[in-house]
Amino acid sequence: MSKRFTETEIWKDPWFRKLPCKYKMFWKYITEQCDEAGIWKPDFELASFYIGEEIDINEATKVFNEGKQRIIVLDNRGFLICDFISFQYGELKRDYNPHKKAITLLDKRNLSLNLQERLVQACGKLLNKDKDMVKDKKKVKDQDFGKSENLLVSEIDHKAEFDKLWSKYRRKKGDKKKLFEKFQQQIKTKQDLENITKALENYNYSKQNTALKYIAHGSTWFNEEWRDWIDYREEPEGQKKRASPGEPLQDKWSMVPVFGENEEVQA
Repeated sequence: MSKRFTETEIWKDPWFRKLPCKYKMFWKYITEQCDEAGIWKPDFELASFYIGEEIDINEATKVFNEGKQRIIVLDNRGFLICDFISFQYGELKRDYNPHKKAITLLDKRNLSLNLQERLVQACGKLLNKDKDMVKDKKKVKDQDFGKSENLLVSEIDHKAEFDKLWSKYRRKKGDKKKLFEKFQQQIKTKQDLENITKALENYNYSKQNTALKYIAHGSTWFNEEWRDWIDYREEPEGQKKRASPGEPLQDKWSMVPVFGENEEVQA
Protein backbone atom coordinates (compact mmCIF):
# COMPACT_ATOMS: atom_id res chain seq x y z
CA MET A 1 0.00 0.00 0.00
CA SER A 2 1.39 3.37 -0.99
CA LYS A 3 1.92 6.20 1.48
CA ARG A 4 -0.60 9.03 1.48
CA PHE A 5 -1.63 12.18 3.34
CA THR A 6 -3.98 11.90 6.31
CA GLU A 7 -6.45 14.50 7.61
CA THR A 8 -5.39 15.17 11.21
CA GLU A 9 -8.01 17.90 11.67
CA ILE A 10 -10.84 15.39 11.16
CA TRP A 11 -10.92 14.76 14.91
CA LYS A 12 -12.17 18.34 15.38
CA ASP A 13 -14.96 17.95 12.82
CA PRO A 14 -18.38 17.77 14.56
CA TRP A 15 -19.58 15.33 11.90
CA PHE A 16 -16.75 12.88 12.63
CA ARG A 17 -17.05 13.40 16.38
CA LYS A 18 -20.70 12.32 16.35
CA LEU A 19 -20.13 9.17 14.29
CA PRO A 20 -20.65 5.85 16.09
CA CYS A 21 -17.27 4.34 16.96
CA LYS A 22 -17.50 1.57 14.40
CA TYR A 23 -18.10 4.09 11.60
CA LYS A 24 -15.20 6.25 12.74
CA MET A 25 -13.07 3.15 12.31
CA PHE A 26 -14.73 2.29 8.99
CA TRP A 27 -14.08 5.80 7.62
CA LYS A 28 -10.39 5.56 8.54
CA TYR A 29 -10.33 2.05 7.08
CA ILE A 30 -11.69 2.98 3.64
CA THR A 31 -9.55 6.14 3.36
CA GLU A 32 -6.45 4.03 4.00
CA GLN A 33 -7.49 0.92 2.08
CA CYS A 34 -8.88 2.59 -1.05
CA ASP A 35 -6.79 2.70 -4.22
CA GLU A 36 -4.87 5.71 -5.60
CA ALA A 37 -8.07 7.06 -7.17
CA GLY A 38 -9.97 7.05 -3.87
CA ILE A 39 -12.10 4.02 -4.77
CA TRP A 40 -12.62 1.34 -2.14
CA LYS A 41 -13.39 -2.12 -3.52
CA PRO A 42 -16.31 -3.45 -1.48
CA ASP A 43 -15.40 -6.15 1.04
CA PHE A 44 -17.65 -5.63 4.04
CA GLU A 45 -16.83 -9.03 5.46
CA LEU A 46 -13.13 -8.15 5.72
CA ALA A 47 -13.87 -4.62 6.98
CA SER A 48 -16.17 -6.00 9.68
CA PHE A 49 -13.51 -8.53 10.66
CA TYR A 50 -10.83 -5.86 11.18
CA ILE A 51 -13.18 -3.40 12.91
CA GLY A 52 -14.77 -6.02 15.14
CA GLU A 53 -18.37 -5.05 14.34
CA GLU A 54 -20.69 -5.65 11.42
CA ILE A 55 -20.79 -2.81 8.87
CA ASP A 56 -24.02 -2.12 6.97
CA ILE A 57 -23.75 -0.39 3.58
CA ASN A 58 -27.04 1.50 3.94
CA GLU A 59 -26.19 2.85 7.38
CA ALA A 60 -22.62 3.65 6.31
CA THR A 61 -23.86 5.65 3.32
CA LYS A 62 -26.33 7.54 5.49
CA VAL A 63 -23.87 8.57 8.22
CA PHE A 64 -21.00 9.34 5.82
CA ASN A 65 -23.16 11.64 3.69
CA GLU A 66 -24.78 13.44 6.62
CA GLY A 67 -24.59 17.20 6.04
CA LYS A 68 -22.62 16.90 2.78
CA GLN A 69 -21.73 14.32 0.18
CA ARG A 70 -18.54 12.51 1.17
CA ILE A 71 -18.91 9.25 -0.78
CA ILE A 72 -20.53 8.12 -4.01
CA VAL A 73 -21.75 4.54 -4.27
CA LEU A 74 -20.69 3.13 -7.63
CA ASP A 75 -22.67 0.57 -9.59
CA ASN A 76 -20.39 -2.21 -8.36
CA ARG A 77 -21.22 -1.11 -4.77
CA GLY A 78 -17.75 0.32 -4.35
CA PHE A 79 -17.21 3.64 -2.61
CA LEU A 80 -15.70 6.68 -4.33
CA ILE A 81 -14.38 9.05 -1.64
CA CYS A 82 -15.33 12.48 -2.98
CA ASP A 83 -12.57 14.60 -1.45
CA PHE A 84 -9.79 12.03 -1.87
CA ILE A 85 -8.38 13.27 -5.19
CA SER A 86 -8.47 16.96 -4.27
CA PHE A 87 -6.92 16.24 -0.85
CA GLN A 88 -4.16 13.94 -2.10
CA TYR A 89 -3.30 15.54 -5.45
CA GLY A 90 -5.04 18.86 -5.97
CA GLU A 91 -5.98 19.03 -9.65
CA LEU A 92 -5.12 15.90 -11.62
CA LYS A 93 -2.83 16.38 -14.62
CA ARG A 94 -2.27 13.68 -17.19
CA ASP A 95 1.30 14.73 -17.96
CA TYR A 96 2.39 14.64 -14.28
CA ASN A 97 3.89 11.28 -13.30
CA PRO A 98 2.63 11.12 -9.65
CA HIS A 99 -0.95 11.50 -10.97
CA LYS A 100 -0.79 8.88 -13.72
CA LYS A 101 -1.70 5.89 -11.53
CA ALA A 102 -4.87 7.57 -10.24
CA ILE A 103 -5.90 8.60 -13.77
CA THR A 104 -5.20 5.10 -15.09
CA LEU A 105 -7.44 3.60 -12.39
CA LEU A 106 -10.24 6.04 -13.25
CA ASP A 107 -9.87 5.25 -16.96
CA LYS A 108 -9.85 1.50 -16.24
CA ARG A 109 -13.22 1.84 -14.52
CA ASN A 110 -14.47 4.19 -17.27
CA LEU A 111 -14.95 6.90 -14.67
CA SER A 112 -12.80 9.74 -15.98
CA LEU A 113 -15.45 11.10 -18.33
CA ASN A 114 -18.53 10.11 -16.33
CA LEU A 115 -17.34 11.49 -13.02
CA GLN A 116 -15.66 14.74 -14.00
CA GLU A 117 -18.71 16.86 -13.30
CA ARG A 118 -19.49 14.94 -10.09
CA LEU A 119 -15.95 15.56 -8.91
CA VAL A 120 -16.45 19.27 -9.54
CA GLN A 121 -19.62 19.12 -7.46
CA ALA A 122 -18.26 16.95 -4.65
CA CYS A 123 -14.65 18.03 -4.44
CA GLY A 124 -14.45 21.41 -6.12
CA LYS A 125 -11.77 19.98 -8.45
CA LEU A 126 -11.81 19.07 -12.11
CA LEU A 127 -9.99 16.28 -13.89
CA ASN A 128 -7.84 17.72 -16.66
CA LYS A 129 -9.35 15.61 -19.44
CA ASP A 130 -12.18 17.19 -21.49
CA LYS A 131 -12.25 20.29 -19.29
CA ASP A 132 -13.66 22.54 -21.99
CA MET A 133 -16.49 20.09 -22.68
CA VAL A 134 -17.54 20.13 -19.04
CA LYS A 135 -17.53 23.93 -18.89
CA ASP A 136 -19.95 24.09 -21.81
CA LYS A 137 -22.54 21.95 -20.03
CA LYS A 138 -24.93 24.13 -18.08
CA LYS A 139 -27.53 21.60 -17.06
CA VAL A 140 -27.11 18.38 -15.11
CA LYS A 141 -28.99 15.35 -16.38
CA ASP A 142 -31.00 13.52 -13.73
CA GLN A 143 -29.86 10.11 -14.94
CA ASP A 144 -26.22 11.09 -14.40
CA PHE A 145 -26.36 13.01 -11.19
CA GLY A 146 -29.48 12.03 -9.28
CA LYS A 147 -31.72 14.53 -7.54
CA SER A 148 -31.85 18.29 -8.00
CA GLU A 149 -29.90 18.96 -4.79
CA ASN A 150 -26.74 17.75 -6.53
CA LEU A 151 -26.11 20.90 -8.59
CA LEU A 152 -22.66 21.75 -9.85
CA VAL A 153 -20.59 24.09 -7.71
CA SER A 154 -20.50 26.50 -10.66
CA GLU A 155 -24.31 26.82 -10.52
CA ILE A 156 -24.23 28.25 -6.99
CA ASP A 157 -23.54 31.98 -6.67
CA HIS A 158 -21.41 31.66 -3.53
CA LYS A 159 -20.76 35.40 -3.18
CA ALA A 160 -24.42 36.37 -3.33
CA GLU A 161 -25.55 33.52 -1.09
CA PHE A 162 -22.86 34.20 1.53
CA ASP A 163 -23.61 37.94 1.59
CA LYS A 164 -27.29 37.15 2.06
CA LEU A 165 -26.59 34.87 5.04
CA TRP A 166 -23.95 37.22 6.50
CA SER A 167 -26.41 40.14 6.44
CA LYS A 168 -28.85 38.10 8.54
CA TYR A 169 -26.29 37.06 11.15
CA ARG A 170 -26.39 39.28 14.23
CA ARG A 171 -22.82 39.13 15.54
CA LYS A 172 -20.53 39.75 12.58
CA LYS A 173 -17.30 39.12 14.42
CA GLY A 174 -14.57 37.49 12.35
CA ASP A 175 -12.62 37.76 9.14
CA LYS A 176 -15.34 37.88 6.48
CA LYS A 177 -12.92 37.06 3.66
CA LYS A 178 -11.68 33.89 5.38
CA LEU A 179 -15.22 32.89 6.31
CA PHE A 180 -16.29 33.27 2.68
CA GLU A 181 -13.45 30.95 1.64
CA LYS A 182 -14.64 28.43 4.24
CA PHE A 183 -18.20 28.84 2.93
CA GLN A 184 -17.04 27.97 -0.58
CA GLN A 185 -15.33 24.83 0.70
CA GLN A 186 -18.37 23.65 2.65
CA ILE A 187 -21.24 24.53 0.30
CA LYS A 188 -20.95 22.19 -2.68
CA THR A 189 -24.58 21.41 -3.52
CA LYS A 190 -28.04 22.90 -3.34
CA GLN A 191 -28.70 20.66 -0.34
CA ASP A 192 -25.69 22.13 1.49
CA LEU A 193 -27.03 25.63 0.81
CA GLU A 194 -30.50 24.68 2.04
CA ASN A 195 -28.96 23.17 5.18
CA ILE A 196 -26.98 26.26 6.18
CA THR A 197 -29.93 28.54 5.37
CA LYS A 198 -32.19 26.40 7.54
CA ALA A 199 -29.57 26.34 10.29
CA LEU A 200 -29.35 30.15 10.35
CA GLU A 201 -33.13 30.51 10.48
CA ASN A 202 -33.21 28.08 13.42
CA TYR A 203 -30.36 29.84 15.20
CA ASN A 204 -31.85 33.32 14.79
CA TYR A 205 -35.23 32.08 16.01
CA SER A 206 -33.68 30.41 19.04
CA LYS A 207 -31.59 33.49 19.92
CA GLN A 208 -34.12 36.20 19.09
CA ASN A 209 -34.34 37.30 22.76
CA THR A 210 -30.67 36.66 23.56
CA ALA A 211 -28.28 39.53 24.27
CA LEU A 212 -25.70 40.14 21.54
CA LYS A 213 -22.76 39.25 23.80
CA TYR A 214 -24.13 35.71 24.13
CA ILE A 215 -24.41 35.17 20.38
CA ALA A 216 -21.63 33.09 18.85
CA HIS A 217 -19.03 34.99 16.84
CA GLY A 218 -19.57 34.78 13.12
CA SER A 219 -16.11 33.21 12.86
CA THR A 220 -17.34 30.34 15.05
CA TRP A 221 -20.81 29.85 13.68
CA PHE A 222 -19.95 29.94 9.97
CA ASN A 223 -16.89 27.72 10.49
CA GLU A 224 -18.60 24.54 11.71
CA GLU A 225 -21.17 25.31 14.40
CA TRP A 226 -23.98 25.89 11.89
CA ARG A 227 -24.16 22.13 11.24
CA ASP A 228 -25.41 21.62 14.81
CA TRP A 229 -28.45 23.83 14.07
CA ILE A 230 -29.77 22.13 10.95
CA ASP A 231 -32.06 19.89 13.00
CA TYR A 232 -32.96 22.30 15.79
CA ARG A 233 -36.47 21.82 17.08
CA GLU A 234 -38.69 23.41 19.71
CA GLU A 235 -40.02 21.26 22.53
CA PRO A 236 -43.75 21.35 23.30
CA GLU A 237 -43.08 23.34 26.48
CA GLY A 238 -41.68 26.13 24.35
CA GLN A 239 -38.06 25.38 25.15
CA LYS A 240 -35.59 25.46 22.27
CA LYS A 241 -33.28 22.56 21.90
CA ARG A 242 -30.62 21.37 19.51
CA ALA A 243 -30.24 17.73 18.63
CA SER A 244 -27.99 16.20 21.25
CA PRO A 245 -24.57 14.82 20.16
CA GLY A 246 -24.89 11.45 18.55
CA GLU A 247 -28.67 11.75 18.09
CA PRO A 248 -29.59 10.55 14.57
CA LEU A 249 -31.05 13.05 12.11
CA GLN A 250 -34.32 12.49 10.30
CA ASP A 251 -33.78 9.76 7.77
CA LYS A 252 -33.92 11.28 4.27
CA TRP A 253 -32.57 8.13 2.63
CA SER A 254 -35.11 5.61 1.41
CA MET A 255 -32.47 3.77 -0.60
CA VAL A 256 -28.74 3.89 -1.26
CA PRO A 257 -28.11 6.22 -4.23
CA VAL A 258 -26.09 4.54 -6.92
CA PHE A 259 -24.16 6.34 -9.65
CA GLY A 260 -24.73 4.12 -13.03
CA GLU A 261 -13.05 40.94 16.39
CA ASN A 262 -15.21 44.52 16.33
CA GLU A 263 -18.82 43.70 15.76
CA GLU A 264 -18.68 44.79 12.13
CA VAL A 265 -15.60 43.80 10.18
CA GLN A 266 -14.45 44.96 6.84
CA ALA A 267 -14.74 42.57 3.92
